Amino acid sequence: MYRDGELRCLYSIMRVEVSPFSLRWLSDLTAMVNAHISQVPPGWTLTESQVAATMSASSWWDVHYPAEPKPADFEVLCAAVNGRLAASAKILYVEDDGAYISWVVADSAEPDALSSLLDELIEHARQRQCKVLGFSRWEFGLGWFGIPILWSHLVRGLQGAGFKTEGEWVLVGGELTTATLPEPSGSPDVLVEWRINEPESEWKVVARLDGIEVGECEFWGIPAAFRVSSVYEDWITVEWIGVEKPYQRRGIGRRLFAEGLSYHAGRGVKNVLLWTDRDNVPFQRLAEQFGFRRGPVCLQFSKITFR
Repeated sequence: MYRDGELRCLYSIMRVEVSPFSLRWLSDLTAMVNAHISQVPPGWTLTESQVAATMSASSWWDVHYPAEPKPADFEVLCAAVNGRLAASAKILYVEDDGAYISWVVADSAEPDALSSLLDELIEHARQRQCKVLGFSRWEFGLGWFGIPILWSHLVRGLQGAGFKTEGEWVLVGGELTTATLPEPSGSPDVLVEWRINEPESEWKVVARLDGIEVGECEFWGIPAAFRVSSVYEDWITVEWIGVEKPYQRRGIGRRLFAEGLSYHAGRGVKNVLLWTDRDNVPFQRLAEQFGFRRGPVCLQFSKITFR
């Protein structure tokens, strides 16, 4: 005889089916993706063709890391409850490295579907003899790391599957107009130069002092598949800003940030998104001086290691 808990478990197993993605689910998957990403900056929604393009690409971010190993393969899996899509995820397989989840979405009312999907992802990674199962950048957004805490059903599901949080990021965004940007300031001895790679949507502004490179700020454009209207072209991200330790507290970081924002405002960019460690209060305060606002917090989950 089965206890009530065992009966519920058996019922869940019977009604949840995990299988490769099928085109018949594209409309439902698009709606599910949009239900998630509309809650976080930039707050847009995607078309079915954009969702399909994201699923078929190995990764939008490979172009920025030409020297790093590329995904050798990927899968999109779906969990259906009584034939209805209830959860889906994409897993990348990087040769001689591991497996990485690039996105996962789920119906908050169907936790069993998410649980079954995550169990299947873990098993697939194990069967392929991957060293680890971790997370890559969120491919349906602008490339941030982690799971926004607004998506509490995903957080609970990942924790239940054995993933543990190892860090927190905060999304910070701002509107960009030349009228509201402060003038670049800082040491007059600091020279700035631009290194621009338009085909790869990379813009880097570098600070030099006495011939030494002492800091840089790098901006990235949005993935090409999302550029279907001016709304998407209006956005850019700050991928990195840093100043060598001996040269910090001289206004160099502020100068680089202001130079970069002014340049992109001149290009017609209207919105900027960045993400930083939740404990990086100094940079958050710097961004707030430029009119940026703190947004959702994202949880970075640790990798599952396979022996």
